[in-house]
Amino acid sequence: MAIKSANVIARVDPKVKKEAEQIMSDLGLPVSTVINALYRQIIINKAIPFELKKEPIFADELTDEELANLLLERLEEYKREGGIPAEEVFERLNQRFNEDKKLYGKVYQKSK
Repeated sequence: MAIKSANVIARVDPKVKKEAEQIMSDLGLPVSTVINALYRQIIINKAIPFELKKEPIFADELTDEELANLLLERLEEYKREGGIPAEEVFERLNQRFNEDKKLYGKVYQKSK
C-alpha cells in the first residue's frame, strides 16, 4: 500500500505561527496546502522561491536609509505593543543571540 502523505514537524515562533495561520485561514487555505505549494515551488525552481538574506548585525553595516527604516519600524512596533520590562528585552536579546549562534555557527565580533 502506497503512503499517501508524510508529516512535517518544525519549530516556529508562536507569534509568527498565529499570524501566518490567520492569513491562511482568511484565504481559506489549510496549512498543509501552503506547505505542499512551497515544497512544489522548491522542486520546480530547485531553490527556495524567495530571497533569503542575513540581516546586518551592526548599525554601521546598514545604509542611512536602512537604519532609518529599521528605527521607524521598531518605533511603530513599540507604539503597537507598548513598552516592555527591561528584563524581557534582555531575555529576547539573549534568545535571539542564541538562535543566531545556532544558525551561523559562531559569534560575530566586529573587528577593531
